Amino acid sequence: MADENRNERSAVPLGELPTDVMWRMALDGTIEFVSSEVYEVRGISAEEAKAQMLEQILTPESAINSAAYMQALAEAASKGEELIPFTGFLTYLRADGSTYECEVQAVPQVGEDGTVKLLGISRGLIT
Repeated sequence: MADENRNERSAVPLGELPTDVMWRMALDGTIEFVSSEVYEVRGISAEEAKAQMLEQILTPESAINSAAYMQALAEAASKGEELIPFTGFLTYLRADGSTYECEVQAVPQVGEDGTVKLLGISRGLIT
């Protein structure tokens, strides 16, 4: 049943569900923007979410995976290599201490000054 819900949710365009949280992050983990939908899934305001570090946002395993991706992305950027988008599943922490799984898509974007940032969307798999 969970796989059916996942497939149904995946068919809806990104950004169209109340559990779709859009965000922009620097490669050092600084969150520059997070949509207000974060309150629906994590129980915290966008301002609170922007102030958090990866270790406060994600479970330990997901934080390690996310940090490793950002490090590899920074290395690729420094070598002028292709910047590969991230698509996968990460487990987020809620304000009440519970967790939930998200399908995450993040696209690297290079600014005029050469800095790389991630533009992403996290689709909560809440049933």
